[in-house]
Amino acid sequence: MSFTRHHLRFPAVFAAAFAIVAVASVATPASGAASASGAASARITGTVSGIQTDPDYGLTAALVTVYPADDPTHAVAFSFVARTSAGFEIEVAPGSYLVSARTEARATEWWPDAATPDTATSVTLTAGDEAELNFALDTPAASFSLDDTDQPNFRGLGTSGTILTASPGTLSPAPDSVGFQWASNSSERLSTTVVLPGETDPTITVPDGMPILFAAMTPLKPGYSEWPVLIPYAVTDPVDGVDQLLAAMDPDPTTYASARAVEDVIPLEFVVPAGIAVGTRPIRGFPTAGNSYAVLSTGDAEQALEPGDASAELSTFINSAPFELFWQTDETRVRLMLAPPAGQECLAVDLMFGSELVPEYIDVPPADSDYASVESPTVDRGEDGAPPNNFARAPGGAVISPSSGLEFTVEPGWRIDGWTQPVTARVPLSGESLAGPGYTDVVISVQSTDYLISDSVLLVDNLRFEEASGCPTDGIVTPLDEPDPVIEGTRPAIAGAARVGAKLRADVGTWSPDGVVLKYQWLRNGGPIAGATAQTYTVRLRDLASRISVRVAGTYAGADTIKLTSTPTPRVRLH
Repeated sequence: MSFTRHHLRFPAVFAAAFAIVAVASVATPASGAASASGAASARITGTVSGIQTDPDYGLTAALVTVYPADDPTHAVAFSFVARTSAGFEIEVAPGSYLVSARTEARATEWWPDAATPDTATSVTLTAGDEAELNFALDTPAASFSLDDTDQPNFRGLGTSGTILTASPGTLSPAPDSVGFQWASNSSERLSTTVVLPGETDPTITVPDGMPILFAAMTPLKPGYSEWPVLIPYAVTDPVDGVDQLLAAMDPDPTTYASARAVEDVIPLEFVVPAGIAVGTRPIRGFPTAGNSYAVLSTGDAEQALEPGDASAELSTFINSAPFELFWQTDETRVRLMLAPPAGQECLAVDLMFGSELVPEYIDVPPADSDYASVESPTVDRGEDGAPPNNFARAPGGAVISPSSGLEFTVEPGWRIDGWTQPVTARVPLSGESLAGPGYTDVVISVQSTDYLISDSVLLVDNLRFEEASGCPTDGIVTPLDEPDPVIEGTRPAIAGAARVGAKLRADVGTWSPDGVVLKYQWLRNGGPIAGATAQTYTVRLRDLASRISVRVAGTYAGADTIKLTSTPTPRVRLH
């Protein structure tokens, strides 16, 4: 099967997986179809006009294709027309057919290579019949463009029986409508893709036993080319052991978490299970929760856990997916789709980063070519090694790497040249997810920009959620052996007169550490006053003869919340 890439561009990694094939025969039976020559036969003749030049490849050609009327997914014959206007002649066996014509600068048929009943011409032929069909393609030159910030995407968990929704992204100009056609793949070979009859809505219930779903989305607007956006979705995770990898991170048991070891746009042949592993061998306090931890590596993750010394190289040529396609980089990443509890939109996770670039490249390039990242991104089609949206940083503010300021030292008996101390990363969750509303995505990755020189390893454990209030926005990691922060505050005092109509103010005094978030609750005779949660409170008539106080709660990521209450006022008087 062949694909061409036109104005509506595929995700780059998807387009790279397919070749462009030019068909150069005339009146040719399709593969597997017997020629009608020498037997009772019929003929289809006619012309094709209005053939436009392909905007990307400069080819002026069209293809006339004949499909059985009862099976419009398998062509039985085709004719290649190589001028702007020309005739064609096709010999077929007697029967009923759908005949379509398309130019290399337009696709009005289903993908892949299937006629659509509303655009194809129907003919029924007996022996000796000849049908004349004239196609006027008249392809317009105008084309849609895609907004780089809103590319084609899927939303949904992707598990069997759940709803998966396809979106073509933001198109300019806006199409009048978008045609949808789903296709599937029942094996690991992309070439076996077949159209799913009747699945022409933006949503589909994910069927059982189909590792890959494809969505062809065709924008429609008079005067504009109708090139479809084609994107794949890997339904079942292609990486062996990813469920065990997730379990080794010890995610919060009260939340839902699912893992996809690659973005949904990555073809299976670029995914190598050797990039992930589950570790149990103790090192510097790992595992920090449970009895195992997750391992992500740009080399062989299992080798990184084996006893040895720093002179032993990891397998650097496993090409763990997917970024060896771009600038010879190598990255292993896992995307988690999480449903954090309400109010706990701060991710905390324990990490330890190791690299083969230390100590010799600590202060010189390419020390910044190996790095680790934990982020909660705004949803996009993949970072491609670019700076992430919202990520954990080393103390200097850089992505975690050998040159980012974290100290690297050798761990005796381990193959990696240098390890950081264990650290905890805290990242505010974006609230966006490929799974749709109610979920938030987290991407954990390790990368080696020059995979010919070195490999890096990231240990991950104790994935948990904390209160959103006070979650650091700078993402600076903290050493794991440091004590948790402790909030200290001054008991609040109330300024103002305790009489009806007067405004009272909470004087909070001094609180630490910097960045502690304060919340207020005013009290009447010790009970909370509904809606009174600001730093000030205006005394009401209903407060007459009551005593008013204020409670201040301080929150900070990783610290226990403390609550301090003021001394009550005298009883409220009228004047």
